[in-house]
Amino acid sequence: MIEQFTFEPSGNYPGKATVIFYKNGPSVSFDKQGRASIRPSTSDVTPYYMEAEINSPIVKLVPNESYAWDTTWYPIRIDTAPQSVSESGVVSQRLTATRHANSLAISGSFSSFGSGSLVAVFMTRGAELDRRVLRQVRPEESIVLDESLPAPSNTKRVLLKLLDQSVADLGTLDQANIQTQAQPTGSSTK
Repeated sequence: MIEQFTFEPSGNYPGKATVIFYKNGPSVSFDKQGRASIRPSTSDVTPYYMEAEINSPIVKLVPNESYAWDTTWYPIRIDTAPQSVSESGVVSQRLTATRHANSLAISGSFSSFGSGSLVAVFMTRGAELDRRVLRQVRPEESIVLDESLPAPSNTKRVLLKLLDQSVADLGTLDQANIQTQAQPTGSSTK
């Protein structure tokens, strides 16, 4: 699960922290002489865990006043550690795009925060050249890309966008600059 919250730049956060981490397991203790040692611990006796807690800003309320600070939880499905998080999902393997003659080989692994169409957008120096719907996606399913797509020859970058059913842009999942496939040794192009 991924929890999203809005940072308030002028907020008065406890300890000046928006997120606090707690953990258990081996820890440092000090004896009466001030010597440090690590207390022995095993996962059988003390199961290891770490907890992250989101802090809201401290607000002063008068009687009958209320304050709400909302967060949003997103279920995800990934098989490896996340590499990055965007407004539309989680990247577990960064997008790569390699030119092969008139097509692009793209690959990567992701999980989306919403259902909709996964779209490859072909870009050149800030302008969109073309786009192609790759597939329909849902948060409960992993997205694994390993495919070849026709693409305009002047494509410099590929964006992966998530569009909802009404074709509203839910954000960029990931992006990659186009790499050119190395020529095999002894070959030439004419």
